[in-house]
Amino acid sequence: KGDRQHWTYHQAHDTGWPIDGCLHVIANGGDIQLLGPPAFWRAQKRHRLTIDAAIRTVDSRPGVVATLYWKTFANDNFVSGRSVPLQLQADGQRRTYTVEMATAAGYQGAITGLRLDPIENSRKGDQIDLYSLAIE
Repeated sequence: KGDRQHWTYHQAHDTGWPIDGCLHVIANGGDIQLLGPPAFWRAQKRHRLTIDAAIRTVDSRPGVVATLYWKTFANDNFVSGRSVPLQLQADGQRRTYTVEMATAAGYQGAITGLRLDPIENSRKGDQIDLYSLAIE
């Protein structure tokens, strides 16, 4: 709500300080990525992911495909074998999405990081307002 919590971006930027309630992330062009800080939790203990966000696209697409990736202690890379696709609305309305990670292939062992690609085939100017991303 008030800071980036050590998240960084690839092919995107945010609107800077002050951060007022959410991260306003804007695509620079190319596929944007939101990269979480180093972390550590056991997959079997935390397996419900919640994303609270609003998405807007410059071409008014009604929905987009997002992809959530995770790294493990044994495999420190983001790869498609440890990912889940998400269908998100892109009408600018704030919504909460919940993903049961326990059923995702490869979600096991020690998880060490997350990456969210919020808009597949993003275009310059596409936006995500990220209010929270939590794993419980």
